Amino acid sequence: MYLKILPFNKTLFKKDFNMVKILAFAIAAILFISITAYMLSRPNSLNNLEKYFAEEGIEYNRDDIIRGYKNEIKWKLTGEEASIFLLLLIPIILVGILFGEEKRNKTFEVLSVMPYTRYEIFFNKLLAALLAMILPFIMNGLIMILALGISHNLRIFYSVK
Repeated sequence: MYLKILPFNKTLFKKDFNMVKILAFAIAAILFISITAYMLSRPNSLNNLEKYFAEEGIEYNRDDIIRGYKNEIKWKLTGEEASIFLLLLIPIILVGILFGEEKRNKTFEVLSVMPYTRYEIFFNKLLAALLAMILPFIMNGLIMILALGISHNLRIFYSVK
């Protein structure tokens, strides 16, 4: 009895992921520049603002300033332009890359002759696309966790309420 639980094939997956890894790293760079770098710059900005207020002799409420920075971060994280970009454009680009390259290189005909089922081919393309969509978020999450361990001033902004 021939029973195959998952149609995962390492060779097919590597071939498909090599096509989309540049896009995954580009998305990671965009996320880093737009969200992570902004989040990491907030403690320095708060310190500079407090120094300015101290030098000018301006009275201020630190809690109000921190609340304002938290609101800016919350707005940045929940901005709709990033959601629309991530939800619509990236999957379309991934599908275009994965299937367009197969058509352009005429490898789909070669794959159909090899001992791979059509289900295996599409399953591995799906896994490569999902990994390309998830990997940038995991990378930026790890960078933010490492930054939290290094910078103690960053703890103020990690609880956005």
